[in-house]
Amino acid sequence: MKHYEISNFAYPGFECKHNLIYWKAEEYIGIGAGSHSYINGERYNNVYDICSYIKEVKNDRIPLENIERIDMQDRLSEFVILGLRLTEGISTLEFREKFGCDISDVYGRQLTELTERGLIEQSGSNIMLTSKGLDLANQVFVEFV
Repeated sequence: MKHYEISNFAYPGFECKHNLIYWKAEEYIGIGAGSHSYINGERYNNVYDICSYIKEVKNDRIPLENIERIDMQDRLSEFVILGLRLTEGISTLEFREKFGCDISDVYGRQLTELTERGLIEQSGSNIMLTSKGLDLANQVFVEFV
């Protein structure tokens, strides 16, 4: 099995596609009572109570609650923190494409310090946790909050 995420191993092709959406900071939509969604920079959930959910749907209303707008700083941070959970890490090219700037322009100091501490490394255009970084991942993540 392949170690593809901090706490997960799988045979090639059998990785948890559901979780990969989160780790890659992609959009998702939840359907049903209490389900969560992330679309257009907003995170929200449907009402939890099943009776309220059914009532809202029957009345042609979208049963949303707890809508949270995710600002750009949090989107940058989440992209890095969640992406570093994957053993392949994050793509500097994808960061640039998604946010219109180089990751080093935003997190240059952190990247340098974490590299010097042996917690992250760069291979090609990807930045990933080292073996030591996998063990101390929370120390890495806190640098991007």
